[in-house]
Amino acid sequence: MKPAWRAADQAAELLAAAGGWRAAGLIDETAFNAMSADHPASGPRLGWIWRVLVFLCVLVGVSTATTIGFISFGVRSAGGVGLTLLIFGIALAVVTDIVIDRCAFQPTGAEAATSLLAAGYLCAAVFVLLDDQHLKGHEALRLTLPWCAAVFALAAWRWGFRLYGGVAALCVLLLTAQFAGARLSWIAVAALIAAWATVTRATRELAPSHREGFEIVRIVALAAIYAAVNYYSVDNGFVEEIGRIAGAPRRRAGEFSLLLAGFGSAFYPLAILAWGLRSRDRALIAVGIVAAALSLTTIRFYVHVAPLWAVLAASGAALAGISLLLERWLRSGVDAERFGYTAAPLYDEGRRERLLPVAAALAMAPAARIVPGERPGISGKGGAFGGGGADGSF
Repeated sequence: MKPAWRAADQAAELLAAAGGWRAAGLIDETAFNAMSADHPASGPRLGWIWRVLVFLCVLVGVSTATTIGFISFGVRSAGGVGLTLLIFGIALAVVTDIVIDRCAFQPTGAEAATSLLAAGYLCAAVFVLLDDQHLKGHEALRLTLPWCAAVFALAAWRWGFRLYGGVAALCVLLLTAQFAGARLSWIAVAALIAAWATVTRATRELAPSHREGFEIVRIVALAAIYAAVNYYSVDNGFVEEIGRIAGAPRRRAGEFSLLLAGFGSAFYPLAILAWGLRSRDRALIAVGIVAAALSLTTIRFYVHVAPLWAVLAASGAALAGISLLLERWLRSGVDAERFGYTAAPLYDEGRRERLLPVAAALAMAPAARIVPGERPGISGKGGAFGGGGADGSF
């Protein structure tokens, strides 16, 4: 990431935090203006609706142009297609650099589309070129997955796209499943990735987008560990199925493996939840809650207590009730706080901004807007043209 992009990323994070502090009443307008003057925005910022539209237009347009180019120039051989995709991928990477630089690191949607196409073309190019060399199946995957992991990791580090880091981590995990001892290797590599991401994201020199990218990498790694220790996953050999050669017999888990999986399904979510509560990390708390819900759902596949939809509905209702009781318990504490936890939406200006369109839509709904002094209903006045109150004038 260029120094100018890093500075723009840090300024955007600071201004967003300052806006939240101002909304929470922690700073006044003078302090906010001073922060805005010291860290001015690098340029105008498009709304998310416009960014989505630009993303879709660029994505569809470039994909269509690529397809038309293949047809027009008669590129049909695997080698020609792979080489063309490689060239297009490099060209789109250069275009992404130019767009981000010209827009001063302000998201427009175009750079997201070109970066996604660049990474996709580069990954597809290697797969097609390997197919041209008659390498297929596991041999091709063992060569393609490291390349894909490197491409997405480099894209995340260069352009600051957070999701690409998670895709790179997933590619590394899928690579480990292609070899013998897939489940143990999967758990070991995922644990190393989670530990590395936890330590690295705490580095102060990281740009905000890089820090959030490492957060996604950690979430992917922790989710991968749970996928490997879940009882249902072990019982059905999901991890082993990823690297199983076509025609090879399926591997069934032994009694000892299922016993360990039972302990893993029960205690792993609690361990993640305890880690999140101790470190006051909302992402870890969310991962722990989701893992616990999945473990409870897993029981339903082995102990039939009710239909699956009923179990899921009851679980959702129970979680909603627990959340309401927890919020009431926190608000009843001294200064609406207990043990350092609060139910107040601290610095959550972004969420309120996202709710503004919803509030506006509700306010403009026909049944939600009543003019003061006007009785509900329709009272026609017998206009000259027979309309409900029309008088023939404009």
